[in-house]
Amino acid sequence: MGAKIPGEATVRNSETMVRMLLVEGPLPRSSIAQRLGLSIPTVMDLVTTLRSFGVVTVGVATYRRGRPAPPIHVAADAWYSVGADIGGTKVAVGLFNSHLELVEDERWATPRDWAQLLDRLTDSVERLTRRAGCRPLGVGVGVPSVVERGVLVDAPNLGVRDIPVLEALRQRWPHPTVVENDVNLAALAEYDAALRRHEPVRSLVFCALGTGIGCGIVLNGKLWSGARGAAGEVAYLLPSLDMAQSTPPANGCLEAIASASALGGHWAGGEDPARLLRRAEDGDERALEAFRRWGTAVGHAALAVVAVLNPEVLLVGGAGSRSARFLFPVLEDILRRHAPDPPPVRAPVYGELAALYGAGLVGGRQALDTAVRRAVAAARREGRNRVRESAVRP
Repeated sequence: MGAKIPGEATVRNSETMVRMLLVEGPLPRSSIAQRLGLSIPTVMDLVTTLRSFGVVTVGVATYRRGRPAPPIHVAADAWYSVGADIGGTKVAVGLFNSHLELVEDERWATPRDWAQLLDRLTDSVERLTRRAGCRPLGVGVGVPSVVERGVLVDAPNLGVRDIPVLEALRQRWPHPTVVENDVNLAALAEYDAALRRHEPVRSLVFCALGTGIGCGIVLNGKLWSGARGAAGEVAYLLPSLDMAQSTPPANGCLEAIASASALGGHWAGGEDPARLLRRAEDGDERALEAFRRWGTAVGHAALAVVAVLNPEVLLVGGAGSRSARFLFPVLEDILRRHAPDPPPVRAPVYGELAALYGAGLVGGRQALDTAVRRAVAAARREGRNRVRESAVRP
């Protein structure tokens, strides 16, 4: 009987198994087989293939009904990925292991020149991986823009538009790369974190308040980015009907009054938001009133999104989570009074690094695919060699 040579079905089953283990944690072969609808011999073959390439490890056996049941783990060093969050004022770059743990990171001010930004990003990726002594198998990059087929459509906070950023990055490094809107990545990271905590959440909205304002949307476990990547662009909502006939700001009418930049600029006469927060914490009434007015503007966006999408959770990140003490009560009051089914308002688990973790997550998905395909390819070569050896034996 010839050796069994794994193929594309093995790749799909392997990736499904590894993704399940990352979310569920270590499981014995029998539990894996039951959850995936595979036979135990099939799961044993998958484990053998992935174990030989260091993607999974087998833990210490526990006994179930008298039989040893060693749990299967995803190795922490099965692969590495890089995540980058390009913001309007700063860039964060991080190296993640296969458990989405941040191994190395660095942050720097966003250059105003696009070519210089890409140069610095390339240098950061090389520096981080050199320090850690590893080679990433995938990269995720978040940008403050609608992204359509790897093209940065319009990023007013970066001063660029119609930039084929994915093509430019592929020319700079060999790693499989994904480019996505930064708030979408934050939403994906928080959804993944909910899964790992075994929370029964299927739909959520992540509202990011920073240089701009935008929402990332996960519906029924899937990122919803719209027909051409522009879903969640709440910056362009009209705060009042009076603005319907006016010429809107380049960044959108709502962004002018609801972004973190607007907190100090529009509502506090140009005061630094950090100083304004300190004054509010000291009980200064003018500062508290600025937060109430800002919260009402943010609540306008939150109400529209909640009324249309009915998410189970509304996450508010960036400056919103830093000022949760003053912002969240205003949001909750607006939603309670006006939304048909108001969701809980929460700060993100990953805080201000949510988009960075989301970039590491999508980069990790690319890395997972590469690692599994390498393991399966090695098993196929070994299988073919066994076939050849058996064919020449007397």
